[in-house]
Amino acid sequence: SLGHVFNLSRRKGFFGVFQENGRFIPLFDTIKLCRTTGKQLVDIEEVKSRCPDTPVFDKKELLESFRHLAYEVQEVFIGSDPDAEGEKIAYDLMIELAPYNQNIRRLEFHEVTPRAFRQAIQQPADFNLNRVKAQITRRVVDRWVGFVLSQRLWQAFGKKTLSAGRVQSPVLGWVIKRAEEAKEKKAKIIFYLFDQPLALEIEDLQLGAKVAEEIEQNLFWDIIKEEEVTKNPLPPYTTDSVLQDASQKLGYSTRQTMNLLQELFESGLITYHRTDSTRISEAGRYQVAKPYIVSHFGEEFFFPRAWGEGGAHEGIRPTRAREAAEIRYMVGASLLSFSNPDQAVKLYELIFRRFMASQMRPAKVMVTTISFKTPSYEWEEDFVTQILQEGFEKMYPTFNIIKIQKEACPEKVQLKHIPKIELFTEGTLVQEMKKRGLGRPSTYAEIVTTLIQRHYVKVLPGGRLYPTKLGQQVYEYLKEHFPREVDEKLTRQLEEAMDKIEAGIVDFQEILQQAYEIRHYLEE
Repeated sequence: SLGHVFNLSRRKGFFGVFQENGRFIPLFDTIKLCRTTGKQLVDIEEVKSRCPDTPVFDKKELLESFRHLAYEVQEVFIGSDPDAEGEKIAYDLMIELAPYNQNIRRLEFHEVTPRAFRQAIQQPADFNLNRVKAQITRRVVDRWVGFVLSQRLWQAFGKKTLSAGRVQSPVLGWVIKRAEEAKEKKAKIIFYLFDQPLALEIEDLQLGAKVAEEIEQNLFWDIIKEEEVTKNPLPPYTTDSVLQDASQKLGYSTRQTMNLLQELFESGLITYHRTDSTRISEAGRYQVAKPYIVSHFGEEFFFPRAWGEGGAHEGIRPTRAREAAEIRYMVGASLLSFSNPDQAVKLYELIFRRFMASQMRPAKVMVTTISFKTPSYEWEEDFVTQILQEGFEKMYPTFNIIKIQKEACPEKVQLKHIPKIELFTEGTLVQEMKKRGLGRPSTYAEIVTTLIQRHYVKVLPGGRLYPTKLGQQVYEYLKEHFPREVDEKLTRQLEEAMDKIEAGIVDFQEILQQAYEIRHYLEE
């Protein structure tokens, strides 16, 4: 179906929603794509005004083909993505095909593999109407908040390119606040010892300058403790953590990473990538991890971990024990294709190594604690000086081995003034969204991308995010005139309400009634 087949009307009712007998009825129409601009349109009026001289691709054509197919077969299985968006797509297709075939079932699988497909066929599910209601509620509320606030911005600034949103606007506020906080500086002293760069951060700039001078001339250090420590691997990736690592380690934008993850998923190489869960199934542990780890390192290195509890989604992991080199070979042999093969393989390797390490035994290491002293300052640092028992670090190391040299002296001392709190990157902003309970794995990248595309935020060298003058003006206007809508509490409450709708605890009409109050802003 190439994604959604219907979208909420933009021209009819209150931004696509009617009220009848005290209930809200959303009006959907088929999605139309302008072949020239690629813009997604809905209403015929939109087509006439925004794509007048160009043919459009109407998804009604797909639906008509599906109806013919549904009429000619015994069973119809719908296997869209296993989340709220996928459930809405599945439900829309079921409604369209039901008059032509009554035997329609929902398939849900979290990896595109023959094993998962066979299992889904053997255990078809029912359509989850509560999940559909939750998706519709989120869509309607996002539309109301976004359209109402955006129209007020157009009036205030005279620009129709501006937008606001239920999650987008609070997140913009975080970027602005972080930029203010980053103006306060602290001292960072970098020096080389034991052939390694070491760093010391001091809040007081004057003290930092004094200590930097003393390190160069008068630093004393002494080993005060040595102990055996067990180090465990990191858990498998979730959406937010893979976005952060792809940003930090590979330099990918959030949008770029999500597009590559989608391609890897659709190619059958990784499990579903929109997930907050670190849980790993038995199949992942014993059919994917174990054969690889045992054959490459020995059975003693296999240490299975489930990580998370239950739930439908797993963490992000490879579907088979294929190394990145094999994926690269398959691309070269035209067995796989990606929009950017090199980037896709690098991202796959990151996922592969992190997952395999998560199923390997802990490492036992010797940690040496060293006391450092200058006339004005003293501090302690721990160093891993020896591996006593190898483990996960052979796949995904999280520590370095430092060789302590007894007569070593500090070299190349540098003093820098750095922000007390660093500016956000795309990855750390996504982490903040997860921590504060705003957005979902399916929307993290979209929110960050929108802020950049609207020129509210610019990406500085090194990937740091900084608010533009326009972004600050827009946020100040929204904060002054719509304080409730840009308060993250409202968004967090709505996210909790979505979970309750999905669980069948709350009627979605109640939530829509509360959100409908926003119409008053248009009447002011």
